[in-house]
Amino acid sequence: MEQNLEICRYSTLEEVEGAVFELSDDRASGLDGFTRSFYQECWEIVCYDIHNMVRYFYGGTYLPKSIIHPNLVLLPKKPRVQIFSDLRPISLSNFINKTDPLNNLAYTDDTIIFASSHPNSLKKVIAVLGSYEKISCHLINKSRSSYYMHANVANALFQAVGDVTRFSKGKFSFTYLGCLIFYTRRRKDYYEDRIKKLKAKMHSWKGKLLSYGGKATLITSVLQSMSVHLLSVLDPPNNILEHLHKLFVWLFWSAKEEGRSRNWSSWHNLCLLKEEGGLGFRYFVDVSKALFAKLWWRFRTIKLLWSYCMWNKYYKKKIPTVVQYRGGSHIWRKMLNTRQDVEHEVWWEMQRGSTNVWHKNWTKLGFLYHVVPPDFPINQDIQEVADWRQGEWWNEQLLEQTFPKEIVDHSRHIAGKSHGGCQLPQESFL
Repeated sequence: MEQNLEICRYSTLEEVEGAVFELSDDRASGLDGFTRSFYQECWEIVCYDIHNMVRYFYGGTYLPKSIIHPNLVLLPKKPRVQIFSDLRPISLSNFINKTDPLNNLAYTDDTIIFASSHPNSLKKVIAVLGSYEKISCHLINKSRSSYYMHANVANALFQAVGDVTRFSKGKFSFTYLGCLIFYTRRRKDYYEDRIKKLKAKMHSWKGKLLSYGGKATLITSVLQSMSVHLLSVLDPPNNILEHLHKLFVWLFWSAKEEGRSRNWSSWHNLCLLKEEGGLGFRYFVDVSKALFAKLWWRFRTIKLLWSYCMWNKYYKKKIPTVVQYRGGSHIWRKMLNTRQDVEHEVWWEMQRGSTNVWHKNWTKLGFLYHVVPPDFPINQDIQEVADWRQGEWWNEQLLEQTFPKEIVDHSRHIAGKSHGGCQLPQESFL
């Protein structure tokens, strides 16, 4: 509310003065030709007139025609102008035409609100939406708003939610910000729209005289780029990915508009590096694994709202590197499948001491839980590196009791090389 009042208030004299004095000395703000130097020298005389003009403008006063009338000037691009295209195609009229060129549909804000089906909870959500409409003057299109519930919910509950919200009943699946939202098993028909878009793009090129280099550029820059967003947020079945590969192969080797063509090399070979005899295309199975590995990397390194949500849902007080999959979304399952590949390539630098001793790679040797020989007992009482410290120094006796001599010497070397053996560790992901 305070921010809205701050935006709607009139500009102060000091703010107008700051805007005027930020202009360049040789810039003229109007047709009269007066530059900033004039306003700076005569500010004490004209300041109130300029301030009132700004207040009238933001107060809804009609702009004088002298401000909005056209001022046409042709600026040549070259010394000798022969045709109209030799003139600069810029706006030369003194009116507000440099507005945002986005379509008005681009301003539509699609928002998903998670709420309980209890009537009191729904009424509070509707009340918040009503307050938003009053404050922002942005009306919610209720005819295009929907509520979604599980298909097994009783019809009476569906009707009760519709009576409170006055929204229509929606059905899964649906698309939100380019991402397919569904709760059932992955089905091929969920991805038909994406495949149809790719086929439509391909058929627009069919029959044209394209070289192999041109086809490779189109596949890499257009077709495969259209599918990367899908792979970054979803896990399509392998048969969908293989179907996309077949489409790319057909486009690359097709020599005529209709009929069969010979494939001189498989898609797997075309996806090899150019140094290895391929063309550097993307193999979507590997791309999917890489994107989920990146998602796990972000989950472990960047503290965002979604990572906190995932952490509290699946981990809580458990160790991230040893938690097993016991149900959850298919996205979470794919993230866990890439966990080992990512974690073993990560080194956790120490500064404060919160690094887990056994299940984090802080020595560059891997997880010490797997590195320590089987005949060497694991001390479960020690969980953090800070437990080995005595003030600013290592507890040599505890180190020798916990690890073999090779790991002890290696740990001393890392600590002495990184922090001089004085500072307590703190985790940072490298």
